[in-house]
Amino acid sequence: MPDDYGSYLLIVTDDVTGCTVTHNFSVQPTPVPSLSIRDVYYCEAAPRTVGTGFPVTGAVSYSWTYNGNPVPGATNYYLPNMGDGEYCVTVTYTNGCSNTTCFMVEQCCDPDPKFNFSFNLTGSPNSLTVSNDPANTPDYDYEQFRLYRYCGSETDPTMMTWSLVATMGRTTNFNVPYTFAGSMIQEGCWYKIVHNVSSDCRQMSYTYNQYHYAGSLRFTLSPNPVLRGEIFKVTLDSEVDGEALVEILDMMTGKVVLKGTVTNSSPFTGSLSSKSENTMYAVRVTSDQETVIKQLMVK
Repeated sequence: MPDDYGSYLLIVTDDVTGCTVTHNFSVQPTPVPSLSIRDVYYCEAAPRTVGTGFPVTGAVSYSWTYNGNPVPGATNYYLPNMGDGEYCVTVTYTNGCSNTTCFMVEQCCDPDPKFNFSFNLTGSPNSLTVSNDPANTPDYDYEQFRLYRYCGSETDPTMMTWSLVATMGRTTNFNVPYTFAGSMIQEGCWYKIVHNVSSDCRQMSYTYNQYHYAGSLRFTLSPNPVLRGEIFKVTLDSEVDGEALVEILDMMTGKVVLKGTVTNSSPFTGSLSSKSENTMYAVRVTSDQETVIKQLMVK
Protein backbone atom coordinates (compact mmCIF):
# COMPACT_ATOMS: atom_id res chain seq x y z
CA MET A 1 0.00 0.00 0.00
CA PRO A 2 1.28 3.51 -0.73
CA ASP A 3 2.68 5.21 2.34
CA ASP A 4 2.85 8.74 0.91
CA TYR A 5 0.92 11.12 -1.32
CA GLY A 6 1.72 11.02 -5.02
CA SER A 7 1.15 9.21 -8.35
CA TYR A 8 1.50 5.43 -8.61
CA LEU A 9 1.46 2.69 -11.26
CA LEU A 10 -0.17 -0.62 -10.28
CA ILE A 11 0.89 -3.74 -12.27
CA VAL A 12 -1.07 -7.01 -11.82
CA THR A 13 0.39 -10.23 -13.37
CA ASP A 14 -1.53 -13.52 -13.82
CA ASP A 15 0.76 -16.34 -12.64
CA VAL A 16 -0.88 -18.85 -14.98
CA THR A 17 -1.12 -16.95 -18.26
CA GLY A 18 1.58 -14.37 -17.61
CA CYS A 19 -0.74 -11.57 -18.71
CA THR A 20 -0.42 -8.19 -16.98
CA VAL A 21 -2.79 -5.34 -16.34
CA THR A 22 -1.59 -1.85 -15.43
CA HIS A 23 -3.44 1.00 -13.72
CA ASN A 24 -2.34 4.55 -12.94
CA PHE A 25 -3.67 6.21 -9.79
CA SER A 26 -2.76 8.93 -7.32
CA VAL A 27 -3.08 9.36 -3.58
CA GLN A 28 -4.08 12.88 -2.48
CA PRO A 29 -4.72 14.33 0.96
CA THR A 30 -8.32 14.86 1.97
CA PRO A 31 -9.19 18.47 1.06
CA VAL A 32 -9.21 20.81 4.06
CA PRO A 33 -12.49 22.74 4.26
CA SER A 34 -12.13 26.41 3.41
CA LEU A 35 -12.33 28.68 6.44
CA SER A 36 -12.75 32.44 6.56
CA ILE A 37 -14.29 34.87 9.03
CA ARG A 38 -15.30 38.38 8.01
CA ASP A 39 -13.94 41.38 9.88
CA VAL A 40 -16.25 42.57 12.65
CA TYR A 41 -17.14 46.28 12.79
CA TYR A 42 -19.40 47.79 15.43
CA CYS A 43 -20.36 51.30 16.50
CA GLU A 44 -21.83 51.48 20.00
CA ALA A 45 -22.10 48.05 21.64
CA ALA A 46 -19.25 45.62 20.94
CA PRO A 47 -20.20 41.96 20.34
CA ARG A 48 -19.91 39.73 23.39
CA THR A 49 -18.28 36.90 21.46
CA VAL A 50 -16.44 36.47 18.17
CA GLY A 51 -15.74 33.37 16.11
CA THR A 52 -16.91 31.20 13.26
CA GLY A 53 -20.57 31.55 14.26
CA PHE A 54 -21.12 27.77 14.24
CA PRO A 55 -19.09 24.57 14.82
CA VAL A 56 -16.87 23.77 11.83
CA THR A 57 -17.73 20.45 10.16
CA GLY A 58 -15.07 17.82 10.85
CA ALA A 59 -13.22 19.92 13.42
CA VAL A 60 -11.78 18.19 16.49
CA SER A 61 -10.04 21.17 18.10
CA TYR A 62 -9.68 24.95 18.00
CA SER A 63 -6.88 27.20 19.21
CA TRP A 64 -6.90 31.00 19.30
CA THR A 65 -4.54 33.97 19.33
CA TYR A 66 -5.37 37.60 20.09
CA ASN A 67 -3.01 40.21 18.65
CA GLY A 68 -0.47 37.43 18.10
CA ASN A 69 -0.62 36.01 21.63
CA PRO A 70 -2.08 32.57 22.43
CA VAL A 71 -5.33 32.61 24.40
CA PRO A 72 -5.11 29.94 27.14
CA GLY A 73 -8.13 27.65 27.44
CA ALA A 74 -9.72 28.88 24.20
CA THR A 75 -10.77 25.59 22.59
CA ASN A 76 -14.21 26.39 21.17
CA TYR A 77 -15.42 27.76 17.86
CA TYR A 78 -16.13 31.10 19.54
CA LEU A 79 -14.22 33.33 21.93
CA PRO A 80 -15.27 36.03 24.41
CA ASN A 81 -14.57 39.46 22.92
CA MET A 82 -11.21 40.57 24.31
CA GLY A 83 -11.29 44.03 22.69
CA ASP A 84 -10.46 45.54 19.32
CA GLY A 85 -7.62 43.87 17.46
CA GLU A 86 -6.66 40.82 15.39
CA TYR A 87 -8.07 37.38 16.20
CA CYS A 88 -6.75 34.16 14.62
CA VAL A 89 -8.20 30.67 14.98
CA THR A 90 -6.54 27.40 13.96
CA VAL A 91 -8.95 24.53 13.29
CA THR A 92 -7.69 20.92 13.32
CA TYR A 93 -9.73 18.24 11.54
CA THR A 94 -10.25 14.50 12.00
CA ASN A 95 -7.68 13.72 9.30
CA GLY A 96 -5.02 15.62 11.23
CA CYS A 97 -4.97 18.55 8.81
CA SER A 98 -5.52 22.11 9.97
CA ASN A 99 -5.94 25.63 8.65
CA THR A 100 -5.84 29.11 10.15
CA THR A 101 -7.81 32.26 9.45
CA CYS A 102 -7.57 35.74 10.96
CA PHE A 103 -9.99 38.64 11.21
CA MET A 104 -10.22 42.09 12.77
CA VAL A 105 -12.59 43.47 15.42
CA GLU A 106 -12.82 47.25 15.29
CA GLN A 107 -15.15 50.03 16.41
CA CYS A 108 -16.39 51.82 13.30
CA CYS A 109 -19.27 54.31 13.24
CA ASP A 110 -20.92 56.10 10.33
CA PRO A 111 -19.08 59.45 10.01
CA ASP A 112 -21.17 62.59 10.45
CA PRO A 113 -20.29 65.04 7.64
CA LYS A 114 -22.03 68.11 9.16
CA PHE A 115 -19.78 71.15 9.49
CA ASN A 116 -19.68 74.80 10.55
CA PHE A 117 -18.76 77.79 8.42
CA SER A 118 -18.29 81.55 8.59
CA PHE A 119 -17.83 84.37 6.09
CA ASN A 120 -15.35 87.21 6.57
CA LEU A 121 -16.43 89.99 4.22
CA THR A 122 -13.83 92.57 5.20
CA GLY A 123 -12.28 92.83 1.75
CA SER A 124 -8.78 92.13 3.03
CA PRO A 125 -9.39 89.62 1.52
CA ASN A 126 -12.87 88.15 1.72
CA SER A 127 -12.86 84.58 2.96
CA LEU A 128 -15.03 81.62 3.88
CA THR A 129 -13.87 79.24 6.62
CA VAL A 130 -15.19 75.71 7.14
CA SER A 131 -14.61 73.70 10.32
CA ASN A 132 -15.59 70.31 11.69
CA ASP A 133 -16.98 69.27 15.04
CA PRO A 134 -14.06 67.49 16.80
CA ALA A 135 -16.55 64.95 18.15
CA ASN A 136 -17.15 63.73 14.57
CA THR A 137 -13.64 63.60 13.12
CA PRO A 138 -12.40 60.34 14.77
CA ASP A 139 -14.59 58.53 12.21
CA TYR A 140 -13.01 60.33 9.22
CA ASP A 141 -10.38 58.73 6.98
CA TYR A 142 -10.73 61.25 4.14
CA GLU A 143 -12.69 64.44 3.57
CA GLN A 144 -13.25 66.80 0.68
CA PHE A 145 -14.86 70.25 0.56
CA ARG A 146 -16.15 71.52 -2.78
CA LEU A 147 -17.10 75.19 -3.04
CA TYR A 148 -19.63 76.33 -5.67
CA ARG A 149 -20.76 79.91 -6.43
CA TYR A 150 -23.79 81.55 -8.02
CA CYS A 151 -24.04 85.33 -8.53
CA GLY A 152 -27.32 85.62 -10.48
CA SER A 153 -30.82 86.79 -9.57
CA GLU A 154 -32.33 83.39 -8.73
CA THR A 155 -33.22 83.04 -5.03
CA ASP A 156 -34.05 79.33 -4.91
CA PRO A 157 -30.79 77.37 -4.41
CA THR A 158 -32.28 74.28 -6.06
CA MET A 159 -32.80 76.25 -9.29
CA MET A 160 -29.36 77.91 -9.41
CA THR A 161 -26.70 77.03 -11.99
CA TRP A 162 -23.65 76.44 -9.82
CA SER A 163 -19.99 76.95 -10.82
CA LEU A 164 -17.24 75.06 -9.01
CA VAL A 165 -14.66 77.59 -7.76
CA ALA A 166 -12.48 75.59 -5.33
CA THR A 167 -11.82 72.11 -3.96
CA MET A 168 -9.76 70.83 -1.06
CA GLY A 169 -9.17 67.29 0.26
CA ARG A 170 -7.14 65.81 3.09
CA THR A 171 -6.49 62.63 5.06
CA THR A 172 -5.24 64.26 8.29
CA ASN A 173 -5.72 67.37 10.45
CA PHE A 174 -9.52 67.16 10.26
CA ASN A 175 -9.87 69.45 13.31
CA VAL A 176 -7.97 72.31 11.65
CA PRO A 177 -10.34 74.85 10.03
CA TYR A 178 -9.80 75.48 6.33
CA THR A 179 -10.20 78.91 4.69
CA PHE A 180 -11.14 79.69 1.10
CA ALA A 181 -9.97 83.25 0.44
CA GLY A 182 -9.57 85.80 -2.33
CA SER A 183 -11.63 86.86 -5.31
CA MET A 184 -13.65 83.62 -5.25
CA ILE A 185 -15.53 84.99 -2.20
CA GLN A 186 -17.76 87.84 -3.33
CA GLU A 187 -20.38 89.68 -1.33
CA GLY A 188 -23.81 89.36 -2.91
CA CYS A 189 -23.25 85.82 -4.24
CA TRP A 190 -24.66 82.49 -3.12
CA TYR A 191 -22.37 79.63 -2.10
CA LYS A 192 -22.94 75.89 -1.97
CA ILE A 193 -20.53 73.95 0.24
CA VAL A 194 -20.41 70.18 -0.33
CA HIS A 195 -18.66 68.14 2.34
CA ASN A 196 -17.84 64.53 1.47
CA VAL A 197 -16.42 62.21 4.15
CA SER A 198 -15.30 58.61 3.71
CA SER A 199 -14.56 55.82 6.17
CA ASP A 200 -12.21 52.95 5.29
CA CYS A 201 -13.90 50.46 7.59
CA ARG A 202 -17.38 51.32 6.31
CA GLN A 203 -16.13 51.48 2.71
CA MET A 204 -18.71 54.18 2.08
CA SER A 205 -18.81 57.97 1.65
CA TYR A 206 -21.19 60.43 3.32
CA THR A 207 -22.17 63.88 2.03
CA TYR A 208 -23.63 67.02 3.59
CA ASN A 209 -24.52 70.23 1.69
CA GLN A 210 -25.06 73.80 2.90
CA TYR A 211 -26.27 76.84 0.94
CA HIS A 212 -25.42 80.37 2.08
CA TYR A 213 -25.66 83.95 0.86
CA ALA A 214 -22.57 86.12 1.33
CA GLY A 215 -23.82 89.43 2.66
CA SER A 216 -26.75 88.40 4.83
CA LEU A 217 -25.23 90.35 7.75
CA ARG A 218 -25.86 94.10 7.24
CA PHE A 219 -25.64 96.97 9.71
CA THR A 220 -25.73 100.77 9.84
CA LEU A 221 -23.39 103.16 11.66
CA SER A 222 -24.96 106.46 12.69
CA PRO A 223 -23.89 109.14 12.81
CA ASN A 224 -20.80 108.64 10.73
CA PRO A 225 -18.69 110.73 11.03
CA VAL A 226 -19.31 111.21 14.76
CA LEU A 227 -17.97 113.94 17.03
CA ARG A 228 -15.58 113.09 19.85
CA GLY A 229 -17.60 112.06 22.90
CA GLU A 230 -20.84 111.87 20.91
CA ILE A 231 -23.01 108.71 21.09
CA PHE A 232 -23.07 106.56 17.96
CA LYS A 233 -25.16 103.46 17.23
CA VAL A 234 -24.66 100.16 15.45
CA THR A 235 -28.03 98.96 14.16
CA LEU A 236 -28.67 95.66 12.41
CA ASP A 237 -30.35 95.90 9.00
CA SER A 238 -30.76 92.12 8.61
CA GLU A 239 -32.23 89.36 10.72
CA VAL A 240 -29.68 87.69 13.01
CA ASP A 241 -30.29 84.71 15.25
CA GLY A 242 -29.44 85.79 18.80
CA GLU A 243 -26.65 88.30 19.34
CA ALA A 244 -23.88 89.60 17.12
CA LEU A 245 -20.55 90.71 18.56
CA VAL A 246 -19.52 94.36 18.05
CA GLU A 247 -15.85 95.36 18.35
CA ILE A 248 -14.43 98.86 17.82
CA LEU A 249 -10.75 98.74 16.87
CA ASP A 250 -8.12 101.48 16.73
CA MET A 251 -6.93 101.25 13.14
CA MET A 252 -3.45 102.47 14.09
CA THR A 253 -2.78 99.85 16.76
CA GLY A 254 -5.34 97.12 15.97
CA LYS A 255 -6.44 97.10 19.61
CA VAL A 256 -10.09 96.70 20.61
CA VAL A 257 -11.18 99.86 22.42
CA LEU A 258 -14.92 99.11 22.76
CA LYS A 259 -16.81 95.84 22.80
CA GLY A 260 -20.43 94.74 23.16
CA THR A 261 -23.34 93.02 21.44
CA VAL A 262 -26.17 93.98 19.12
CA THR A 263 -29.50 92.25 18.45
CA ASN A 264 -32.36 92.90 16.07
CA SER A 265 -34.23 94.69 18.84
CA SER A 266 -31.35 96.34 20.70
CA PRO A 267 -28.64 98.42 18.95
CA PHE A 268 -25.10 98.80 20.24
CA THR A 269 -24.27 102.31 21.51
CA GLY A 270 -20.94 103.85 22.45
CA SER A 271 -18.76 106.93 22.29
CA LEU A 272 -15.11 107.58 21.48
CA SER A 273 -12.83 110.35 22.68
CA SER A 274 -10.00 110.35 20.22
CA LYS A 275 -6.85 112.36 20.94
CA SER A 276 -6.77 113.84 17.45
CA GLU A 277 -9.30 114.94 14.89
CA ASN A 278 -10.43 112.76 11.98
CA THR A 279 -9.33 109.49 13.59
CA MET A 280 -10.46 106.31 11.85
CA TYR A 281 -11.78 103.28 13.72
CA ALA A 282 -12.84 99.89 12.44
CA VAL A 283 -16.27 98.61 13.50
CA ARG A 284 -16.28 94.81 13.32
CA VAL A 285 -19.62 92.97 13.63
CA THR A 286 -19.58 89.16 13.86
CA SER A 287 -22.58 86.83 13.75
CA ASP A 288 -22.47 83.04 13.86
CA GLN A 289 -21.94 83.03 10.06
CA GLU A 290 -20.32 86.28 8.97
CA THR A 291 -17.89 89.02 9.92
CA VAL A 292 -18.35 92.48 8.37
CA ILE A 293 -16.14 95.53 8.96
CA LYS A 294 -16.95 99.18 8.32
CA GLN A 295 -15.00 102.35 9.06
CA LEU A 296 -16.07 104.99 11.57
CA MET A 297 -14.55 108.48 11.56
CA VAL A 298 -14.32 110.42 14.80
CA LYS A 299 -13.96 114.20 14.24
